[in-house]
Amino acid sequence: MFAQSRGFSVGLSGGTGIALNKNSTYSVKMQPGIDYNFCIELPLFTDNLHFGSAVGYTHWSISSLSYGYLYKGYSNSYIKLYVSYQRPLPWRFLRLSMWAGGSVAGFASINEYDYTNLDFFYPSMGVETFLEVVPDTMPFISFTAVLPYIYNFRPDMQYSSSHIFSIQLKLYPLVLWRRL
Repeated sequence: MFAQSRGFSVGLSGGTGIALNKNSTYSVKMQPGIDYNFCIELPLFTDNLHFGSAVGYTHWSISSLSYGYLYKGYSNSYIKLYVSYQRPLPWRFLRLSMWAGGSVAGFASINEYDYTNLDFFYPSMGVETFLEVVPDTMPFISFTAVLPYIYNFRPDMQYSSSHIFSIQLKLYPLVLWRRL
């Protein structure tokens, strides 16, 4: 199906998940969150290897008040750079082509605690697995389900990780241009 390169893509993503945080005094707590981002991906030498960047926004709600303490909610705006590798799956489902893969990502985040003017910065590193589904009738778009593990190097926490399941809609402009 993809004898020619699909070229670059632009995408929008939205998702929900949890952050696991622990400071030096208290135990690990979960904080639910939502995430939105816009990304651009460029192929590197082949359709299997991509370099991408994204800008996004995440909001993490306060943790529960169990055990008599809570972690504050916070928002972060971030820039993400990543390299991904994907392969087409040999089987098909309902006239859909599928690609499975993974990526390694680095993040830079500017954060602000809710109800304060306290801003802070932290970097993050992560790995992601994903499944990209491309309809045969519209090969210029795809839907991607992403499941990441992100470790946050937060200065105010002893341990911090993020796990956001997201769905991404990508557009491949060169494939669309060839179809017109």
